Amino acid sequence: MRKKGFTLVELVTVIAIIGVLTAILIPSMLGYVNKARKSADKSSASTIGKAAMGVNAENTEKYVFSGGSDFTVSALTANGAESYKFTALCMSSGSGWTAFDSTADEFAEILNYESDIIEGSGDISVRYHGARKDTDCWVIGYSSENNRVEVWTGNNSGTPSYRVYPSPDKAYA
Repeated sequence: MRKKGFTLVELVTVIAIIGVLTAILIPSMLGYVNKARKSADKSSASTIGKAAMGVNAENTEKYVFSGGSDFTVSALTANGAESYKFTALCMSSGSGWTAFDSTADEFAEILNYESDIIEGSGDISVRYHGARKDTDCWVIGYSSENNRVEVWTGNNSGTPSYRVYPSPDKAYA
């Protein structure tokens, strides 16, 4: 008479099947998580960029896109790399907007205190880090060559890494 229960062979077989399924599913799930993080960043960057353009439109008596720090940036798009001059105005790493220099102080102050469009946007963190693990802040700037406001992710010193709004880099495609 056979006792009720599972044999060792049956248990090992079930554990092996579970292991194979796990090995297949985990990378797939990580891909969905990264895709969701990219989507969240693109949405946040769009909101931040539109708010920056709104701040500029509301303050027509003076040009708020002045000053800042100049960088030569290279964005990787579907058409290849494009390099141009980018003036970074302010950055946020989760505790409000900070100007790159005193000439952009007014712009950062408006974003922090007067903009009802993105109230609390300085607390929006970067979700997707891509190939660079040091992308942990948002950088708002202006490209005079392309005549547009741009939002980038950057490292803790504010150096732009990936353009997220408009026309996101390949890392966000």
